[in-house]
Amino acid sequence: VAILTRNELIFGEVLGEGSFAQVYELADFELDPETSMEMSDQQQIIREEMAENPIRKDGKGKYAIKHLSKRLLRKPKLFNSAAADMIVEGMYLAKLNHPNILKLRGVAKDGPGAFADGQFDSFFFLTDKLTDTLDARVNKWRTVYGKHPPEKLIPRKTSYALQIANALLYLHERRIIFRDLKPQNIGFKGEHTIQLFDFGLCRELPPEEDARGSDGVFMMSGAGTRRYMAVEIFIDRKYNLKADVYSMTMIY
Repeated sequence: VAILTRNELIFGEVLGEGSFAQVYELADFELDPETSMEMSDQQQIIREEMAENPIRKDGKGKYAIKHLSKRLLRKPKLFNSAAADMIVEGMYLAKLNHPNILKLRGVAKDGPGAFADGQFDSFFFLTDKLTDTLDARVNKWRTVYGKHPPEKLIPRKTSYALQIANALLYLHERRIIFRDLKPQNIGFKGEHTIQLFDFGLCRELPPEEDARGSDGVFMMSGAGTRRYMAVEIFIDRKYNLKADVYSMTMIY
């Protein structure tokens, strides 16, 4: 993972904006020689390799930049909460390695300490840039095919379903609950590779051997989107990894 400063990144077009964060295409790098000199030899190589070729063959950028929204500066408590979620997301992306989970490519120098300069975009991370979301893909199918998609889509949709299940299996084997599985958080890398993204609401559950006294369920905050939310979360009860499985079935 490359370690970078904000002034080494040249932003491109806006890719998305939520309640708390903004995502931009990375147009180019402008590496600072002084910053590079502070890095290890290995880190310098990683930075230079990324900067050499930030553009795909189709002329679009390879990477996306995520940082907090500027408007949160007017709401300190909300800013702190959003910053904490983003730090959690970066932490999980850094430790996960699976073809169906978004790959972390770069982080802000000084990590969360980058917020100390008072700028909303000081802390950021770079990921691979996704080409589409499942939500957008489904809307395209509805526009083209109406309510009755052709049978030729069945193998493709089955492949997507299997990739989502594989990503969840990988997370659950590590006792990680995603907690916000929905089509808007499922992206495409290229045409047919599914990747989960937006890990800000993830939590790591205790190991199974330490969780026996809890009946395997835990009291956690309500999280997710109601349409895809497990009933036990909605009614404020204890829950576990199975809540993700419920969300997955609602997507299917």
